[in-house]
Amino acid sequence: MSGIDVKIPDEPLDLKDTLRAKLVQSNSGETSLSFVIGDSRITETISAFLWPLWKQQLETEKLSEDEFKKLCSGYEREWWLWIYGDRRYIPCMEGFIGRLSRHLNFNM
Repeated sequence: MSGIDVKIPDEPLDLKDTLRAKLVQSNSGETSLSFVIGDSRITETISAFLWPLWKQQLETEKLSEDEFKKLCSGYEREWWLWIYGDRRYIPCMEGFIGRLSRHLNFNM
């Protein structure tokens, strides 16, 4: 397998704005990376957005939802950079799809 064939969804700007607002509100405007690393709100929300869109392809490749959530969690720094505008959406998603592909290739 050379890579997983999943479609990058349109950028979920409402989701991005909601996450940013929640993170800033709950931390008095602090936006340091040390605050966000380990904050499960990011990865839980993003995995809940992506899993239904990609579930069929990922389950065909024998990737469970729990494994997907772990991979999402391992990518949290990139999600954070996207939420705060330091990473563009398409490269962020391409990077995550690459992570999925490498995981699937390694675990075949």
